[in-house]
Amino acid sequence: MSTDAAGRHHPRRLVWALGLAGAGLFAFSSAQAALRLYHLTRQVAELEHHRNRLMAENRGLREEIRRLQDPAYVERLAREELGLVRPGEIAVVLVPQSTPTPRPRPR
Repeated sequence: MSTDAAGRHHPRRLVWALGLAGAGLFAFSSAQAALRLYHLTRQVAELEHHRNRLMAENRGLREEIRRLQDPAYVERLAREELGLVRPGEIAVVLVPQSTPTPRPRPR
């Protein structure tokens, strides 16, 4: 009877060992998948943020293109940034005076 009892316990132990090994493998695999999902979720959020910034920049550039179609805007830019004048106008440039540095009085 002792061999019969030992024979019955051996397959149970094998089933338990295989079950524990399977559960461990499942837990390890699940942890890896969760970590990968976390990294992918962060990457998606970063890419969406980058996309939103690019879309906003694109809107601004489209607006600048629209304004550059307006001759009054182009003239204002030319006058303000390049100092251009129309024929017959005189450009006046104001140069700030430098303030003299005070000299120490002799003692």
